[in-house]
Amino acid sequence: MINRQTLQFSLAWRLGLLLLLVSAAAIAYLRWRACQVAAGYQTDLAHTVLFEFLVDVAWTIPVFGALALVMGNWAIRSGLAPLRALSADVSLIKPGSPSTHLSVARMLPGEVMPLVRAVDGAFDRLHAAYDSQRRFTANAAHELRTPLTILQAGLERLPADAMAQSLKEDAARLSRIVAQLLELARVEAGAPIGHGTVELKRLVAEIAASLGPLAHDRDVAVGLDSEVSAVYVRGTAGLIEAIVRNVLENAILYTERGTAVSLTLTASGVLTIDDQGPGISAEHRHHVFERFWRGTEVGRNGSGLGLAIVKEVANRIGAKIKLDTKPLRGTSFRLQFAT
Repeated sequence: MINRQTLQFSLAWRLGLLLLLVSAAAIAYLRWRACQVAAGYQTDLAHTVLFEFLVDVAWTIPVFGALALVMGNWAIRSGLAPLRALSADVSLIKPGSPSTHLSVARMLPGEVMPLVRAVDGAFDRLHAAYDSQRRFTANAAHELRTPLTILQAGLERLPADAMAQSLKEDAARLSRIVAQLLELARVEAGAPIGHGTVELKRLVAEIAASLGPLAHDRDVAVGLDSEVSAVYVRGTAGLIEAIVRNVLENAILYTERGTAVSLTLTASGVLTIDDQGPGISAEHRHHVFERFWRGTEVGRNGSGLGLAIVKEVANRIGAKIKLDTKPLRGTSFRLQFAT
């Protein structure tokens, strides 16, 4: 389907209209001269020879017009090719991408260079603002770690009562939010992923073991079922751990007390984590990976950062996430790692 709003279409139809007008004028002139000759007007030899020549080549005018239109359309399309390539480059720019100047990446027409330079300036300002925000988040989270540690140590010395327990839970949640903010900042500032591989089964088992105290406090059983003894996936241990730990921690926090969280690993690098929690309603499902979003079902446990980290890391290492959930029937996360 032809896009009538493109520059190529606009120039092509103007060129075609110009050629049509020229052809029509030439044919009209030939007909007028033919009428003069038929009426018996005298013409000199030079005019007669020129007229006969034009009559003989008149049939070529539409042919050459059509060829000129085709060649003009090809020339316009070739001239606009750098702009299409530039559009493809711009579409790959994401938050946290290295700053690049479009004006030096390709040979571009001089007419569009002022616009491209202006876009480069806008991207530079956006990159600076993004880096400043990320550094502020990381620095703030880092500065909060020490006072939170001191606060938790002080709360441990309080008498064991309901108020003290509530304060301890709030402090633990604050500590978790700070740790996730630092983790998110590290992920966003991380270098591009190479071609390393990680043995997934052993890493998942270690993560599940490290979350044992949390599962014990919640009276939740965590089990791992693997159809292979080892499976290697693409990425780094730190990034894959960030995905598995956050999803598994969420599952332990939101599943019902006294139930189980099951992990299933396949030979193709698919890790499924199932809980028996309240589930996520359909209207909220597309919000779960947004930063600081907390649904009505999560109570006081959630910080709204865990799944945002999972999404960010998955995008970096090429992993895919599929969410299957039904209200009151639990949630299932299917993590497909690249092998």
